[in-house]
Amino acid sequence: MKKAFTLLLVVALAGIFFITGCNKDDEKPVIKVDGIEVTIPRVLLKDGKITMFVSVTDLKGNPITDLSRANLSIETERDGQVNKVSGFNLFSSTGIPTPIAAAVTMDYSGSMYWDTLSIPAMEDAVKTFISLKGLTDKLEIIKFSNAVHVVQTFTADTLLLYAAVDSALSLGGSTAFYASCLTGLVDADAEVANTPGVLPAVVGFTDGVNNVAPLDHDTVVNLALQLQIPLYMVGYGAFNYIDSVTMQHMADTTGGRYYYAPDPTDLQQLYQYINGQLTNALVIGFPWGSKDNAIIRVTVYYQGHTGKAEKMIFY
Repeated sequence: MKKAFTLLLVVALAGIFFITGCNKDDEKPVIKVDGIEVTIPRVLLKDGKITMFVSVTDLKGNPITDLSRANLSIETERDGQVNKVSGFNLFSSTGIPTPIAAAVTMDYSGSMYWDTLSIPAMEDAVKTFISLKGLTDKLEIIKFSNAVHVVQTFTADTLLLYAAVDSALSLGGSTAFYASCLTGLVDADAEVANTPGVLPAVVGFTDGVNNVAPLDHDTVVNLALQLQIPLYMVGYGAFNYIDSVTMQHMADTTGGRYYYAPDPTDLQQLYQYINGQLTNALVIGFPWGSKDNAIIRVTVYYQGHTGKAEKMIFY
């Protein structure tokens, strides 16, 4: 087994740069934010180079724009030794959309049928997410209860995706949430295997605790880290029925986010937020060589605010 090591990566974004000219009309207004949030959805190692996706948003989920290479400071730490990276590249920045391939899992377990609102609310929210996607974005629709059903493989065709959401599939029974996430991870990884510029993700809906094998959420987290695919966990329904601690851990560890959305309006807003986070990621590259397991930490400084993110990577 290769020797495990720790990588400390600090990305510092200080202030904001604006293009000014002789005319006052050329100046860009400064948009103040109340705080920032940072995540690392994806880190890739290929041909001795790191390609890292970093999402920077305000507290309302709006991407921070006007970031440039001049805003970035990167350091790495290995075996306690800190090194500053000077030769990094910024391939794209916020405001330049990155295509996404997101596997969406939908919970049709028995508890979802306890009322007449949960299923329609979930389906309306997924349809909203479909309507927000870019022309080159692809989605997969997965439904689950006792078992997992891929009702629509990855496609950019919105009509096919809408039809998959509306497909008659009365399930009920237990909750195979983790199994559905594993299916989504494998499918998303295969979808982007030959298109490294596309950002994969799994968006998991559930109103309850997983009770179908695998029973350990670390099984999902470990695969997500191995494949470098973020998990976006969505809990809704009765709050005391949702395992929020586990879902928060799954999202934070893999570079995604966790949301508790009790009504259809909140669900629609969070899908718009997820879409904005994924498609506005900073893409940063720098030489790395052939190295093994690592922990990446990102610190972002912006308008006096600080945001931090940490993620494990395995190669």
